[in-house]
This record gives sequence, structure tokens and C-alpha cells, in this order.
Amino acid sequence: MNQVLADTARVFSAGFNRWASLSAIIIVPPLVILHLAGIKDDAMDGLVLTLATLPGYVVLVRDIWESWRGQAGTVWEACVSVEIEVLIQAVLLALLVNGGALLLGAGLGVLGIGLMTAWLLATIIGDQIVILEGARAMDAIKRSWELVRPVWGLCLGVLLVSMIIQMLVVALTGGVSPSQTPVGENLTGPDEMVSLWVQVAPIVRWGLYLVMFPFLAVLQTVVYYDLRVMETGDPEAVLAVKKEPEVE
Repeated sequence: MNQVLADTARVFSAGFNRWASLSAIIIVPPLVILHLAGIKDDAMDGLVLTLATLPGYVVLVRDIWESWRGQAGTVWEACVSVEIEVLIQAVLLALLVNGGALLLGAGLGVLGIGLMTAWLLATIIGDQIVILEGARAMDAIKRSWELVRPVWGLCLGVLLVSMIIQMLVVALTGGVSPSQTPVGENLTGPDEMVSLWVQVAPIVRWGLYLVMFPFLAVLQTVVYYDLRVMETGDPEAVLAVKKEPEVE
């Protein structure tokens, strides 16, 4: 686990400018639209972000892959090089993963949390398989579990780290009211200060998203490559060869 996090930090820091600029292109437009529309529901916020950022997430993971091969181009080149079929399958996978997690976790208490966690664990590298191997959504879920199963403990650790990072961001800045965040609870003074925090909190959250989303993408992509190397035993072949999507 320590090695995975170290590799993630190395790759993330080496391409930080690229990740940050691409992340801004991906994340800021839907967040601005939500803000201008006055939508403050966390569930709606999460759904819109998930669907709106999937195409960008596809680009981000592919950009990471190209960077590892030393062939990364500009952000714009990465954006226009993604196949429509891959985008469709990535969005479908997101609906299957998130919808499945909600259904498994709905109203079942501890059992529901366990089932939801198992589903998220089984599908943790599904995005990478769709994007980098050209698999279809359902096939990606099956293949993800095949790769995860032998080292499920490591992948569970990665999943928990991802969840903790996301929960920290939401806990610190997720509330639209100052009293709903740890920072806001300590705010005392005139109404102007409270009003200022209400305006600033979403901006702080967006700023954290710009860093969080690419970091999690790098983390899961590093895990994907590690599992592929374990599967093939040939690191050079994993990084040097891209499997093109099958044409029917």
C-alpha cells in the first residue's frame, strides 16, 4: 500500500500542471452551472458531477497512460482524441457502478454498507479497463473483479483511502450553511462573516476538487497498472502496448 501511494504521489507531482489544467476544464463548468442554477442538493450535485466529469475522467486517465509512455500531448489533443464509443461505455459503467452501490446500500444497515463496499471494490478499476483496454461496461466489471480478487486487501485499502479523501473534502466544505462544516462551526461575529463563508465555501470545495479528482484518477490508474503487471509478469509490455477497442 505504501508503494502504491508513493508511486501515485510521484506520478501526480510530475504532471501536476497537466492534471490541474485538465481537471479545471472537466470540473469547473458543471459546478458553475449548478451554482448559477441555485442547486444546493448534495445528491444532485454528486450525480451531475459524476456524469459531467466522466468524459473528462476518460481523458485524464488516458493522459496519465500517455505520460507513462512519454507521449503525452497537450490537454486539447487529449480531449479530442477520445472515441465516442469509449465515452458511452464509461458513462454506462458509471451508471451501473453508482446505481448498483445505491441499490445495495439502501436501507440495509451494516449489511447494506458491506454489500455496497464489496460492489465498489469489485468495480474499482472498471474505468481504467474501459478506457485503456476498450472493454464494454459489463465486461469491464467482470474483468475488474478478476484482477482485483487475488489482491482484494490492497484494493480495499485503496478504496478506503479514496473514500476518506472524498469524505474529508465534503466534511470540510460540503455544507451550504456555515454551521454544517467544521470551519463554519467556529465562525462567530457579524452576519457579514457568515455570509462571506457561505460564498467562499463552494469556491474552496471546487479548488479541492481540482486536486482531488486527478489524484484519485492517478491512484486508481497506478493500481490498474500494478494489477496488470501481476497478471502478465511483464512491466514493459503493459506500458508499451495499448489494446485498441474491438470493431464490430
